[in-house]
Amino acid sequence: MADKQVSFEDTPEAEAEAIKRLQDKGILPEQTAAKAQDFEHRSPELQALFDEAQRNILNWIPDEAGQEVGGILKDITDVDADFVAGGTVPMLIIESPAGILWGVRTYHSVLRNEIERRIEKGRLKVGDMIVIVYRGKGGDPNRTLNQYEDYRVVVRQQS
Repeated sequence: MADKQVSFEDTPEAEAEAIKRLQDKGILPEQTAAKAQDFEHRSPELQALFDEAQRNILNWIPDEAGQEVGGILKDITDVDADFVAGGTVPMLIIESPAGILWGVRTYHSVLRNEIERRIEKGRLKVGDMIVIVYRGKGGDPNRTLNQYEDYRVVVRQQS
């Protein structure tokens, strides 16, 4: 199979030249000027949201009993999960005292049930302090089907 043939019009240089011609004719405004102007008119609250959107979220995936995550609950969102009714599970974004953002996906049923119950009863909301400890496998170790991933969740609600 032959490589796709690239014409002069498909190159990044040709695209940049075409954009420049449109800008020179006044048909296409300069994006850099528009971006700078947009940046200058942001309120402090909007700028804080832009700054927050730039932060990386690390996935918290415990694999040994005793691993823990905790801090201030910054957000609750949903992530896809084909294996549950409804197709989504809650994901918590927790900011640790060191300022790290941790994404906690509630794929395991014990953790998911605990979080969903707290949300439904109004006992977990953004701004609350939360600690999650992974306790390892629970249930009968001789019966694989009766085992589950065990968690302990502690919340201190903020007013």
